[in-house]
Amino acid sequence: MSFTIQFALRVFEDLQQGYNYYIEKQAIQAAESFLDNIQNTLDTIKRNPYTFNIRYGIVRCGIPKNFPFLVHYCINEKENSILVIAVASTHQKPLW
Repeated sequence: MSFTIQFALRVFEDLQQGYNYYIEKQAIQAAESFLDNIQNTLDTIKRNPYTFNIRYGIVRCGIPKNFPFLVHYCINEKENSILVIAVASTHQKPLW
């Protein structure tokens, strides 16, 4: 079964903030690695959205390697789609 991925608008802001953080605090290589790791996590979610556990309600969280972030997403089985609702740092206040 093939799933499509959709993104809430805030996801793009989350990614930009994460990218900017790594540029400011570390280096461009860290920022690029951050985006690569998020992309790898999204690829895993698309291939098998059930890989990651439900964390709360119907929301699952993908875990990128080497970065303290979670990719929050929901599965819509009727439409074979995935909605990514946030990419949040685990060092921030909880989203909900």
